Amino acid sequence: MPNEKFLAGMLEILQVRPPAEFPRNAGRRDAWLRLGPWLRDLGDQYRNELGATAYALVNAATDYAGDSNAPLVNAGRVDALQVRCGRWMDWTLERYGAALASQPTVEVEVTTEGLNAADRLTAMERAGT
Repeated sequence: MPNEKFLAGMLEILQVRPPAEFPRNAGRRDAWLRLGPWLRDLGDQYRNELGATAYALVNAATDYAGDSNAPLVNAGRVDALQVRCGRWMDWTLERYGAALASQPTVEVEVTTEGLNAADRLTAMERAGT
């Protein structure tokens, strides 16, 4: 998983879509501004520990999903976010399973939707600074 696609991959797994417009509510705006750095830090930790792999990607997303102190996560969302992580793993194994068993490396794709979400989040961060 290329480093530049790691944030997009986590947003894709979690099905988190930044809003098209900057939130007016100060609390929501702050949470969205903290989300990108939070996810990037998790991504860095897991990439350093496990390498730039899909395994590191899903572990970082699962870590975020289980942390009720993380931006935009509350106790009511934890289960739903963790289910999304599990579904992504199921989808990945279904799509790449044979290749995972027979090849030393497999390029796991990030969808345009995930890339667009990462671009919107980054643009939101720039606008908020």
